[in-house]
Amino acid sequence: DVLGSRGGRTNLHYGNRVYRSIIRFFQQVFPKQTTAANEKRFLAQVVYNELHSEFGTRFLKPATTSTSTSKKNHHSRFG
Repeated sequence: DVLGSRGGRTNLHYGNRVYRSIIRFFQQVFPKQTTAANEKRFLAQVVYNELHSEFGTRFLKPATTSTSTSKKNHHSRFG
């Protein structure tokens, strides 16, 4: 799983580290001058497909329904 939040704990999560390594790979393969919106969408879809097919990755976002400390670290699926 890739956790969609900011901070040290998220950065250390295994799924986020795999995600960042795939992003680094694609940054080397594709030129930085990729600025057209359709090209960016295509690259995002390629990265998503790679993660999902190889690892069964889900992209999760922090749950916002509770403010208790025990619930802050729970994540839910992007909708």
